[in-house]
Amino acid sequence: MPISLVRGIAEAQELRITDMFRLLDCELDNKDFLVGNSISACDYFLFMLAVWADEFKSPPLSFHHLSKYLRKLAQRDAIIKVCQQENLSLVNYQ
Repeated sequence: MPISLVRGIAEAQELRITDMFRLLDCELDNKDFLVGNSISACDYFLFMLAVWADEFKSPPLSFHHLSKYLRKLAQRDAIIKVCQQENLSLVNYQ
């Protein structure tokens, strides 16, 4: 597969995911968690996806509500422990 095609696919998918982050940013206005009043697997899963997208042109931390949400999640013991075990830095989330 030609490199230009691969880049085109990657860029299109990045834009698509960024659009989803934009939707989540709106949804998280005045909310602490994605679903209900307590943390769920959805929150942990979104945190993982956000970390994977740190290198995007518009990373998750560039969205106001999403950034606030992710920074709060990064303070949770479970996330800190997993990131330590996986040797992932939380510096950007402090």
